[in-house]
Amino acid sequence: FIFTISSQVLVLVGATILALGLKDAFPGRRAVRFLILLPWVAPVSIGSIGWKWILDSIYSVITWVGVHLHFFKPYSAPMWLGEPHLAMASVILVHCWRLIPFSTVIMLASMSCASVRRSLRSSRIRSSERV
Repeated sequence: FIFTISSQVLVLVGATILALGLKDAFPGRRAVRFLILLPWVAPVSIGSIGWKWILDSIYSVITWVGVHLHFFKPYSAPMWLGEPHLAMASVILVHCWRLIPFSTVIMLASMSCASVRRSLRSSRIRSSERV
């Protein structure tokens, strides 16, 4: 229940924010769209290996950064997959990382369809006014 609700809320909010940001043209939009789509396009096995390294209890990147920024003590860093609450948060994070790109594409498609429908409706109204 916690996994389902929290991951879906995070995916919907994240995808909506990204879709709204990517809707309008800006320099580098294609590169940003490419980078956002990478988690969805990449094979699951590659993502799994990367996340296993990121969340490792000894060689974790998160732990290393946290120790160097003095958020954690050097030998008492959290075990990301060994403690129940941290494991749930980690799984939710990885799940959202995997689904946000696909949801962003769907949101962008719906936004572009809505704008096309609006422009068609307004062109029909303009053409009916001419008659």
